[in-house]
Amino acid sequence: MQGPQPAALNAELFSRGKDNIGVLLSLLDDEPAGVSDFYVRYHTIQLLTALAAVSSYRIQEAILAAPMGVIRLMDMMTDMEALRNEVLLLLIGLTHSNQSIQQIAAFEGAFERLLSIIRDEGGADGGIVVQDCLEMMNNLLRGNSKNQCLFREMGHLSSLPGLLQTQANIQKPLPRQKCANLLAALDSLYLLLAAPPLQSGTPPEPSNKTQQQQQQQPDKVGTQTSLLKAGCLEALLRLLAASSVIIRSQALKCIWQLVEGNHACQQHLLEAAVPNPQGLPAPALQAVLHIALQGGDMRERVSALKVLLAFCTANSEGQQALVSGMHLPKPQGPRSAGTQSPCDDSEVRQCLMDSSREGLQVSGRAARVLSYLLADNQQCKQALLGQETPQHVDGTLSQAGLLPSIAERVCAMCSDAAGVSGGDAEPQTQALHLYMLLLITWLAGYPPAARGCLALQSLLPALVSCVEARENGADSITSGLAATLMCACLTSLAQGEQVDLLRAIKHQVGVSDTFAAMQSMQQTPEFAAGLLGLQVSRQPRPAPSTDLQADGADDIEPQHMHNQDQAGLENPFDMQSTQLVLAVQQEAHQQLLGRQATDSMNASAPQALDTSIKLQQAESQIQHLQRQLQQLSTANVPGHGNGTVPHAQQASLAQQADQLAATQQACEQAQANSADLQNTVELLTTENSELQSALAGARQAGQDALSSAQRLETELSDLASAYNNVEVQSYQLEAQIKRLQNQAGESAASVGKAATEVGSPTLGESSSTDAEDTAMDDLLTCLGIEEAKVQLFQAKLEELGVDIQPLLDSIDNG
Repeated sequence: MQGPQPAALNAELFSRGKDNIGVLLSLLDDEPAGVSDFYVRYHTIQLLTALAAVSSYRIQEAILAAPMGVIRLMDMMTDMEALRNEVLLLLIGLTHSNQSIQQIAAFEGAFERLLSIIRDEGGADGGIVVQDCLEMMNNLLRGNSKNQCLFREMGHLSSLPGLLQTQANIQKPLPRQKCANLLAALDSLYLLLAAPPLQSGTPPEPSNKTQQQQQQQPDKVGTQTSLLKAGCLEALLRLLAASSVIIRSQALKCIWQLVEGNHACQQHLLEAAVPNPQGLPAPALQAVLHIALQGGDMRERVSALKVLLAFCTANSEGQQALVSGMHLPKPQGPRSAGTQSPCDDSEVRQCLMDSSREGLQVSGRAARVLSYLLADNQQCKQALLGQETPQHVDGTLSQAGLLPSIAERVCAMCSDAAGVSGGDAEPQTQALHLYMLLLITWLAGYPPAARGCLALQSLLPALVSCVEARENGADSITSGLAATLMCACLTSLAQGEQVDLLRAIKHQVGVSDTFAAMQSMQQTPEFAAGLLGLQVSRQPRPAPSTDLQADGADDIEPQHMHNQDQAGLENPFDMQSTQLVLAVQQEAHQQLLGRQATDSMNASAPQALDTSIKLQQAESQIQHLQRQLQQLSTANVPGHGNGTVPHAQQASLAQQADQLAATQQACEQAQANSADLQNTVELLTTENSELQSALAGARQAGQDALSSAQRLETELSDLASAYNNVEVQSYQLEAQIKRLQNQAGESAASVGKAATEVGSPTLGESSSTDAEDTAMDDLLTCLGIEEAKVQLFQAKLEELGVDIQPLLDSIDNG
């Protein structure tokens, strides 16, 4: 097992020191309290940044524990430019995941200082400093409702549209740094508009979640209104003409959040216009619709579909405006050149009825858009019910109703789905799913549409075959949608019009198999993702490498992610369609269960009535026989007087005695029959009570299932929020790793260059120094030899008695 990295271990040991971080923070103060040397303060900030990069939690806790720790760093944002830029990098790391530091920095004026730096650096046209400021601002806003409220109350919302404007021509490829600045500004806008995740770690009860959503809703409505007044919608619509796909998709996501649930923003979007490729003004919704249908990138199409869904949700007037645009004839001649419709009639129709293999995906998207226009709007359903569309039949052009044309195409796709396999089956299957969802949306709660669909004789057998194919390993989504479509027809029709449909559900498919098909569909990953409002699996967007100067923003994302988005298919389910499917299933379950109980009660009622009549007849017969028995007993009493009875009278009495015995036997038999009939009545009453109890239990089970589904939806939503937080943290870590790698590469390059420049002089100096050392060693050796000779001569002269001192003095004087 590999141990910890040395850098992380050293940072951990250093941060555990009681006063180490405090000493470093004290070095950041200027005179007279601190130091005046620029390089001491500069390298101290770099040291803190390196420590925060490898041991962020320890450094965050140490800075919070130090007196005035965060405030000291915030004060340095007004210092000289070099120190300010380094402090920005340090604060980005510190504010990444610590809400305490985020709130301290925000209340110390971080938003004002960051926006001031962005303006001084040139806004979206600025350099890497602008991106660092926006990244720190996003750290302060992400998941922090208090900071978001402070940002709104301080009036900073009006400055966001200016961050989305650039002096460059956005229709041409932009430099990577400008694209990174625009994307960071779009992230800031999205964080302010999107609902913040739940703060608690455990899934809350549905009531608590509803209360929290009601508390958050006024903040979002106020934010939407303020941004609309500041011109944010116009700035976002201008970005739809950008050459970068990721900028367009992010702008569409912000438009989605801006118009969601706000009628004023929805109306403004309906009336807004954007320039078309020819430079002429065109309705903004028409541009969004074109992207949703014909967009080449999956992320862009999904974002455009979310904009259309947000516009149509709880906006019946907007839906009717778009549907009425589909009724408008094509402009002909110069008089109608100025007529504009918010929805392009020809594009929607051509895409919806395109039967070519290449146009299957586009036709499925058109069906999804049409389902948005019809959802919960009876007027739109009625308006499109009588609309006709051109069809080519046997080489001739004919007019057919829009609803029958869609139903016929569903029948054809159901029959073709069994014969297509492999990669060709995926686009056709997806288009079939979207067409079925369109019919379910159209038929739910609208009986004329249900009658019009069932008028097509081939539709019901095709749906039955799709449901029955589930047992043979067919697609569970196709089977489930076919069962849901049958249930939608059932719940929309009156009781007398359900005969054929009930026969198909009960006898051909089976009630249990019908609901089993819908349950199997609800267990698929696509349905679970749609229940959370997810179209594709979200992946973090890494920060751009600012040291490269290549143009274009699409290269910012990894290549594998780009290829995956291009090749993938959209999820046929979204939040609206999944909720509709669940509602149809619940209503159909209640109707079928109630009908079964009613049929059982109706079947047992005639038998109980016959038994009751027979019981009454038996009781009447018993009473009649008892009266006869009493009369015979009275007649059988002997006469008084003479004590003799005539022979004829005796014969009559014997006959009456026989009748009395037969009557008694008949009475006993009638009483036995009466007891049996009473037991039968009691048994039928008990069965009726059991049926009533089973019906009540089934209704209670349905209510429990609905509560369980709502609870599961709440838990899935909470899991999605937690997953988004993990993605955001992963994105920040990846960006930080990339930045550190770039810094390490630059440092290695600078060290290598310096070594190359200093290398040759160092070698020359080293050789000269070695020569001098060798000469000095030789000189010391010679001096040692001469000193030894002097000592030897001095010893010999002393032995001979010669005084050597005068000789030494003469040598020194000489």
